[in-house]
Amino acid sequence: MKFYNTSYSNPQDTTRPQYELSGKNIYGTRDNPVQGPRLMPWFKLRGDKIFTTRHNPQGHSPLPWYRIKKDKVYTTVHNPNGHHAMPVFHLRRK
Repeated sequence: MKFYNTSYSNPQDTTRPQYELSGKNIYGTRDNPVQGPRLMPWFKLRGDKIFTTRHNPQGHSPLPWYRIKKDKVYTTVHNPNGHHAMPVFHLRRK
């Protein structure tokens, strides 16, 4: 499953995947200008919540940064960028 920016989060780059889910780990892709492909996952999926890992430059948090609802990803109140009602990513199986 791949994570794509929404027009709300980044209208200039909605066609290239920014993250990819492999098992329960979420990695940056080569199309992600900030993170790029990483050998270590920056995020981990648990149920419908996404947590940072110890490999994330902002550190591991026991509180979820994102929540998945259907095919959209939303920030939570624990995200450093704040909680928003609009999704920041949409998911596609590819």
